[in-house]
Amino acid sequence: AVLKWGDRTSWAPRCMGAASLVDAARNQGYPTPAWLAHGTTREGYPFQVQEFVTGEAVASFTMASAQLLIDLIDQQRGITLRTEVNWASFMRAAATDHEGEHQQRLKNYGGLLLEVLTAARELAAPHASCDIPDTEMVHGDLSLSNVLVCDGVVTGAVDIEAIGRGCAVFDLITPVRQGHMLGAEADFLELLETSALSVYGPGPVALATAAHAIDILSFGLDHWPHRIDDAAIACLRWVRDTAQRLT
Repeated sequence: AVLKWGDRTSWAPRCMGAASLVDAARNQGYPTPAWLAHGTTREGYPFQVQEFVTGEAVASFTMASAQLLIDLIDQQRGITLRTEVNWASFMRAAATDHEGEHQQRLKNYGGLLLEVLTAARELAAPHASCDIPDTEMVHGDLSLSNVLVCDGVVTGAVDIEAIGRGCAVFDLITPVRQGHMLGAEADFLELLETSALSVYGPGPVALATAAHAIDILSFGLDHWPHRIDDAAIACLRWVRDTAQRLT
């Protein structure tokens, strides 16, 4: 088995609520490890004991990797979860709420982060009221490192505590964001971006892109401030490329 714990007591209610959603997703065929036990420590930190699955994290930005992710997210669109955790609402708010915490952090930092914020706001603005599905399963952190594969088959989508319902375009844009920031090949990005546009259209793609760019840079201020400017340059290029693609 695998023991995983969190370092934030504030995250405990979300983790505890995820347990039933993981069961529901598994019952509908989603490949995520079973939670054998879950709870909180005496100090209030959340933990889970998860089923061990064989596999290695997706390690490269290849066309095969992109197709695996597309197929996995196609599966998510057919999974229904009963939960108040709504990623569609989060995505719209993150992209359009100028008073939101993450937007304010980028604004206060200024410099390149303010440039990204401005570009993200401009990308999202024409689509602020567009229709977004809110009934699809959303993993919430579907980076390549959280997808385990064995012999070309996904054996486990892990780090799933943020699971909820909403628009799975959020998960489809996660590896796009990761690829732009880490220098993925153009064909990897093209396959994912084309898939996102063909399934969801420009509105959800614009909002997901803006939300991801804002959210990841706010996260970076806390976790890797020494490379925040490099990350901002990559995000700025990505947001502007997306805006040009959608015109």
